[in-house]
Amino acid sequence: MSLASLVFLQLVIVEPEAEPGPAGPPPIKLVVSALVQVEAGARPDPGDVPGFRLARARLSVDGKLEKTLAIEGFVEIEASPTSRLLEPPLADAWLGLDVATRALADLGRLRLGQLKVPFGGELARPPPALMFIDRAAPLLCLAPGRQQFGSGTSLTLGDSTGRDVGLRWDGAFGPLHLGAGVWNGEGPNRVRAPDPEPHAGPLVTARAALELGPDLPARAHLVAGASFARGDAAPLAACAGGIGVRRADATWGAGDFYFRWKWVRAEAEYVYQNADFDRWGLSGAAGFYAIPDFLLVAFRAERVPDFWQWTAGLALAYFGDRLRLQYGFTRRTHAGDGLTTSAHLIAFTLAL
Repeated sequence: MSLASLVFLQLVIVEPEAEPGPAGPPPIKLVVSALVQVEAGARPDPGDVPGFRLARARLSVDGKLEKTLAIEGFVEIEASPTSRLLEPPLADAWLGLDVATRALADLGRLRLGQLKVPFGGELARPPPALMFIDRAAPLLCLAPGRQQFGSGTSLTLGDSTGRDVGLRWDGAFGPLHLGAGVWNGEGPNRVRAPDPEPHAGPLVTARAALELGPDLPARAHLVAGASFARGDAAPLAACAGGIGVRRADATWGAGDFYFRWKWVRAEAEYVYQNADFDRWGLSGAAGFYAIPDFLLVAFRAERVPDFWQWTAGLALAYFGDRLRLQYGFTRRTHAGDGLTTSAHLIAFTLAL
């Protein structure tokens, strides 16, 4: 036998790889953001003093807690002691999760805590996305979700932010977006009314909106919505100054419209409130971008039970809506005595 025919065998010993240990829970993803809004000037409200104030100072933490059901926790803190809208320190605090079954993959989203109720169109938009510094007067005055300030004879209601404590569901079926909720009824940062006032609630709200077109500046985007709400012993007050707080069983109906295409933007809000007596409000606004996505020139006319007013405004935006400088001149005619007041207001908003 020649050497070439010899077969050499080599024994190779391979140690088995160690089995991987049990996978740990996925890391919690936190997104921290902040919003600061500074105002200078005044509003045409009775007793409003011109000055420089910190209108909003909010810190938000959004956490993705679980992947399968998309469990999410959200907290937004209001740190401004001069806020006209919310009593510090809480703006929003809720826990949300997706609702799904094998038959229907997506049944919407549930959220529990203090958050905005589905009512009206403009109440759902963040401050940097507003056409004017203040939201439409019919929503501020007549919509549910007004913050209670003070107590007893000094009790007043702030402008509505549409917030309350409760359970909310949201779902979408093609272009149709639906929202509904059951709420405590006392507004934000309140659980019960002080004695001997009756406890409000429950408050039930619902909104349906038809959205057509992508929400892009170069494409036509239209939203038309309708809202309903019903609450027992709801806290109600005048539109100017939030004084004269009373309680009554109330029913609300509302309609909203939003349209944007290229350099044109138009909005409208209508709110009807049936309580111990009927009240309604209507607002219509139109604007055009003199410089696309940078300089917006707008005009708005509004009517509520206490007054009617018109506002001319400018808005300059930079880095999208992260930096926003707004100016508004408002002329108001009060109901009853016909007194006319005017005011200038400037606001700078920074969103991080």
